[in-house]
Amino acid sequence: MSGQANLASEKTSGIATTTSKKPVPKFGTLERPKATEDDGKLKNVGIKAGVPFVLFSVLAAWVVSNALDGKLKEMEVSQGKSSKSLRQAKLEVEHDEMLERLNKIVAKDFDNTKRIKRPQEVLEERRLERERRNRWYRRLYRWVMRIPEEAELNVNKNSRK
Repeated sequence: MSGQANLASEKTSGIATTTSKKPVPKFGTLERPKATEDDGKLKNVGIKAGVPFVLFSVLAAWVVSNALDGKLKEMEVSQGKSSKSLRQAKLEVEHDEMLERLNKIVAKDFDNTKRIKRPQEVLEERRLERERRNRWYRRLYRWVMRIPEEAELNVNKNSRK
């Protein structure tokens, strides 16, 4: 009966209690429960839960800002808004020059189907060239004019083009 008497006296004060003797505020009241010995544990929960949350938030903001910075730099480079290193600029100039050369070759109606000569055909052409060069009247002309053979070869090659 003494337990019922305690409940009745506490109900009149506006605080309902349970068997653990912790003060629980009544619904609709703005009263704060009185401090007990167990309240020290609640302070540690704020530190244990708050510090990791703050660290997570700060690191997440840092990661997102770095990712966005990298994305923005890539976009600026692709649009040509940012400056490039000297090496990159030289490489791009060389690339453009090579493309221009290739375009000139293609513009001249480049035929990629030309036949590659067989080694026997190349040797035959050289033999015929030697025979033409060493005919008696050409040898006589070179001897009279004192022209070295290499000079005549260059003249013949240029005249054929």
